[in-house]
Amino acid sequence: VVDSAGQYLMTYPVNTDSSVTAKDLQSAVPLQIPVTTGDPKATSNIQLGVTVPADAPVITAQEQFADGYVFNPDDASTYTNSTSITIFDDLGNPTIATIYFIKTQTASADDPTNKYDTRLVINDTIIDPNLVSAVDDAGQQLFVDRFGNQTTQVPDDNYFLEGKGSPLYKLDDLKRQVDSEPASIQGGQSAFDFGEEGDKLVEIVTDPFLLGEIATIHALSDIYASLAKPLYSLTIINLPETKLSIQTNQLTHILAGALLAHSQAGVRLVGGHTSEGGGLSVGFAVTGSDAKLPAETPPALDEDFRLILTKPIGTGVIMAANRQLKADAICVDDAIASMRHSNQHAADVFKENNIIAATDVTGFGLARHAQNLAVRLGLAGFVIDLPSVPLLHGVTPLFEAGIASSLHEQNQHAIPIHNTGKIPPHSRDVLFDPQTSGGLLGVFKAADAENAVNALVKSGHRAAMIGRPDQQTAGITIQSGGL
Repeated sequence: VVDSAGQYLMTYPVNTDSSVTAKDLQSAVPLQIPVTTGDPKATSNIQLGVTVPADAPVITAQEQFADGYVFNPDDASTYTNSTSITIFDDLGNPTIATIYFIKTQTASADDPTNKYDTRLVINDTIIDPNLVSAVDDAGQQLFVDRFGNQTTQVPDDNYFLEGKGSPLYKLDDLKRQVDSEPASIQGGQSAFDFGEEGDKLVEIVTDPFLLGEIATIHALSDIYASLAKPLYSLTIINLPETKLSIQTNQLTHILAGALLAHSQAGVRLVGGHTSEGGGLSVGFAVTGSDAKLPAETPPALDEDFRLILTKPIGTGVIMAANRQLKADAICVDDAIASMRHSNQHAADVFKENNIIAATDVTGFGLARHAQNLAVRLGLAGFVIDLPSVPLLHGVTPLFEAGIASSLHEQNQHAIPIHNTGKIPPHSRDVLFDPQTSGGLLGVFKAADAENAVNALVKSGHRAAMIGRPDQQTAGITIQSGGL
């Protein structure tokens, strides 16, 4: 304990019963408060729940490994992706353990599984695996049968040697019998919901390359929603505290993904800053040019207008479910593919088809963004046909299971919703789901809307006409029966 001048706070020594043993200045010692309590304990077990990319290329099949695969943690081309965790030695000293995933097989008709190998690296040392047989409480050896069930009985003496039963559980390139160890994912559910943080994204995906790409596309969307042209951007990236080599690896991959998205959009990344501490997050401040479009005018009462959405809804609930380990791979892949889809072409289609007014759908959800658009145009609200709203794969079952993003309830209470007719339970939840890198929302004359939707669908967008202006009822009126 020292003061601002660096002088020690001195104390008299005491014995075991706390009585002072000496009171002279020469016997005084500096006061030192322990920074830890209890006995240190070395890390002995690590449990991880991970999602690996199904569409990644097979690393071991690359041309550079024609003479045999060699893993190198310093060469990103030798592995698919990685994740890191802090571990401790028996003195309580922290260090970083990094698990690398190497894709070895892509699913096929003969073997419908994607397969990954792993490497563990601690302090720049590659750790050789030391597998042990799994046993139950009675000490009997555990196996996995052809249906993925845990068992103590081997149904076929040649099962593990020849891979009989199911391709899902056969051995990979091993010619000797090996006792299997069933895999499991354990852990509690966190109440903290990551997702959108203003114009900055926290770690919604574990691949830093994808995070940089999605954060860029998300930020550029604000300019496209204004029907303007993005020119350049500045970035702010916050990195977790860890080894410099890991931070360098993360930053390199984030910027690689960001620069790819910038290049595809014709936008220059002209600078930025990094910070350290807390969680990983990436943000961009984008500057664009004014498109000099005609002023927005409210739709006339005697004309027929339509509301168009260019992307399916559901990234919020899918990412929330994924963090709870309750979303299947198809849902997550569909959400990531949607977030990686730029709104650049959709904005061009809007301008080519006489758009009246537009916005994008992000953290406020579909209903709030639609109502904001209505207010801009001097309308009372919109009528939205729920079956017409495009959804990402698996969204409805997730809502039915009671899963929702942290912003869902706030969005739900922020705007009046009116029902017309019988609406199925949970179907209205899509109106409040916060979106990351969501689609554009635009108002057109009916004929222009049809042309715009056709052009968008033809170019690969999952676009649809979902509603029409409402001049009478304030808020969002939902129906189920077509426009």
